[in-house]
Amino acid sequence: MKLVMIGHGMVGHKFIESLIEKADDEMEVTILAEEPRIAYDRVHLSEYFSGKSAKDLSLARMDFADAYGIDLRLNTRVTAINPVEKTVTTSAGDVIAYDKLILATGSYAFVPPIAGNDRSNCFVYRTIEDLDALRAASLKAKSGVVI
Repeated sequence: MKLVMIGHGMVGHKFIESLIEKADDEMEVTILAEEPRIAYDRVHLSEYFSGKSAKDLSLARMDFADAYGIDLRLNTRVTAINPVEKTVTTSAGDVIAYDKLILATGSYAFVPPIAGNDRSNCFVYRTIEDLDALRAASLKAKSGVVI
Protein backbone atom coordinates (compact mmCIF):
# COMPACT_ATOMS: atom_id res chain seq x y z
CA MET A 1 0.00 0.00 0.00
CA LYS A 2 1.41 3.37 -1.03
CA LEU A 3 0.03 6.39 0.80
CA VAL A 4 0.90 9.91 -0.33
CA MET A 5 0.02 12.92 1.80
CA ILE A 6 0.18 16.40 0.35
CA GLY A 7 0.96 18.89 3.10
CA HIS A 8 2.61 18.54 6.48
CA GLY A 9 0.89 20.88 8.86
CA MET A 10 -0.56 20.26 12.29
CA VAL A 11 -3.53 18.11 11.22
CA GLY A 12 -1.56 16.19 8.63
CA HIS A 13 1.14 15.39 11.14
CA LYS A 14 -1.43 14.21 13.70
CA PHE A 15 -2.86 11.92 11.02
CA ILE A 16 0.60 10.49 10.33
CA GLU A 17 1.16 9.91 14.06
CA SER A 18 -2.12 7.98 14.24
CA LEU A 19 -1.22 6.03 11.13
CA ILE A 20 2.18 5.06 12.51
CA GLU A 21 0.52 3.62 15.63
CA LYS A 22 -1.80 1.40 13.57
CA ALA A 23 0.03 0.75 10.31
CA ASP A 24 1.80 -2.41 9.37
CA ASP A 25 5.21 -2.63 7.75
CA GLU A 26 3.65 -3.02 4.30
CA MET A 27 2.64 0.65 4.03
CA GLU A 28 4.90 3.06 2.18
CA VAL A 29 4.30 6.67 3.23
CA THR A 30 5.39 9.72 1.26
CA ILE A 31 4.80 13.25 2.55
CA LEU A 32 5.08 16.12 0.08
CA ALA A 33 5.42 19.42 1.94
CA GLU A 34 5.69 22.81 0.28
CA GLU A 35 7.29 24.40 3.34
CA PRO A 36 11.00 23.97 4.11
CA ARG A 37 10.46 22.50 7.59
CA ILE A 38 8.57 19.73 9.33
CA ALA A 39 5.17 20.36 10.93
CA TYR A 40 5.04 22.99 13.63
CA ASP A 41 2.48 24.60 15.92
CA ARG A 42 0.90 27.50 14.02
CA VAL A 43 -1.50 28.19 16.89
CA HIS A 44 1.42 29.44 18.98
CA LEU A 45 3.25 31.09 16.09
CA SER A 46 3.13 34.49 17.79
CA GLU A 47 5.41 33.06 20.50
CA TYR A 48 8.14 32.97 17.85
CA PHE A 49 8.35 36.75 18.29
CA SER A 50 8.72 36.41 22.04
CA GLY A 51 11.66 34.03 21.93
CA LYS A 52 10.44 30.56 21.02
CA SER A 53 12.48 28.96 18.26
CA ALA A 54 11.28 27.00 15.25
CA LYS A 55 12.53 23.90 17.07
CA ASP A 56 10.39 24.82 20.10
CA LEU A 57 7.31 25.01 17.88
CA SER A 58 8.08 21.77 16.03
CA LEU A 59 5.56 18.96 16.41
CA ALA A 60 8.06 16.20 15.70
CA ARG A 61 11.66 15.43 16.26
CA MET A 62 13.84 16.26 13.27
CA ASP A 63 14.51 12.61 12.39
CA PHE A 64 10.91 11.38 12.70
CA ALA A 65 10.65 10.54 8.98
CA ASP A 66 13.83 8.47 8.99
CA ALA A 67 12.81 6.78 12.23
CA TYR A 68 9.54 5.57 10.69
CA GLY A 69 10.70 4.98 7.12
CA ILE A 70 8.70 7.91 5.73
CA ASP A 71 9.76 9.53 2.47
CA LEU A 72 9.48 13.18 3.58
CA ARG A 73 10.07 15.73 0.84
CA LEU A 74 10.24 19.30 2.11
CA ASN A 75 10.22 22.26 -0.30
CA THR A 76 8.15 20.11 -2.63
CA ARG A 77 5.10 21.58 -4.31
CA VAL A 78 2.55 19.32 -5.97
CA THR A 79 1.48 20.74 -9.33
CA ALA A 80 -0.87 18.02 -10.56
CA ILE A 81 -2.99 15.16 -9.30
CA ASN A 82 -4.11 12.46 -11.73
CA PRO A 83 -6.83 10.48 -9.97
CA VAL A 84 -7.31 8.13 -12.94
CA GLU A 85 -3.67 7.02 -12.96
CA LYS A 86 -3.34 7.59 -9.20
CA THR A 87 -0.26 9.79 -9.45
CA VAL A 88 0.86 13.18 -8.25
CA THR A 89 3.40 15.36 -10.03
CA THR A 90 5.74 17.74 -8.25
CA SER A 91 7.17 21.03 -9.48
CA ALA A 92 10.48 19.19 -9.93
CA GLY A 93 8.76 16.86 -12.38
CA ASP A 94 8.70 13.80 -10.12
CA VAL A 95 5.67 11.56 -10.68
CA ILE A 96 4.70 9.59 -7.58
CA ALA A 97 2.18 6.76 -7.63
CA TYR A 98 -0.27 6.21 -4.79
CA ASP A 99 -2.97 3.83 -3.64
CA LYS A 100 -4.37 6.32 -1.15
CA LEU A 101 -4.01 10.11 -1.31
CA ILE A 102 -4.44 12.44 1.65
CA LEU A 103 -4.86 16.18 1.05
CA ALA A 104 -3.70 17.95 4.20
CA THR A 105 -2.81 21.30 2.69
CA GLY A 106 -4.12 23.46 5.51
CA SER A 107 -5.30 26.99 4.95
CA TYR A 108 -3.94 30.09 3.33
CA ALA A 109 -4.15 33.61 4.66
CA PHE A 110 -6.81 35.80 3.05
CA VAL A 111 -5.18 38.79 1.42
CA PRO A 112 -7.66 41.63 0.86
CA PRO A 113 -7.88 42.78 -2.77
CA ILE A 114 -6.24 46.12 -1.99
CA ALA A 115 -4.02 47.81 -4.54
CA GLY A 116 -0.39 47.29 -3.59
CA ASN A 117 -0.91 44.08 -1.61
CA ASP A 118 1.77 42.44 -3.75
CA ARG A 119 4.46 45.04 -3.03
CA SER A 120 7.63 44.25 -1.16
CA ASN A 121 7.32 44.53 2.63
CA CYS A 122 3.66 43.50 2.48
CA PHE A 123 3.35 40.26 4.41
CA VAL A 124 0.91 37.59 5.45
CA TYR A 125 1.20 35.99 8.88
CA ARG A 126 1.09 32.24 8.30
CA THR A 127 4.51 30.60 8.36
CA ILE A 128 7.78 30.89 10.23
CA GLU A 129 9.30 32.19 7.00
CA ASP A 130 6.63 34.92 6.92
CA LEU A 131 7.60 35.93 10.45
CA ASP A 132 11.31 35.93 9.59
CA ALA A 133 10.62 38.25 6.63
CA LEU A 134 8.42 40.50 8.76
CA ARG A 135 11.06 40.70 11.48
CA ALA A 136 13.80 41.55 8.94
CA ALA A 137 11.67 44.32 7.39
CA SER A 138 10.80 45.73 10.81
CA LEU A 139 14.47 46.38 11.55
CA LYS A 140 14.49 49.05 8.84
CA ALA A 141 10.93 50.33 9.18
CA LYS A 142 9.70 53.36 11.05
CA SER A 143 6.03 52.43 10.90
CA GLY A 144 3.76 49.54 9.97
CA VAL A 145 0.12 48.71 9.43
CA VAL A 146 -1.73 45.55 10.35
CA ILE A 147 -4.87 44.69 8.39
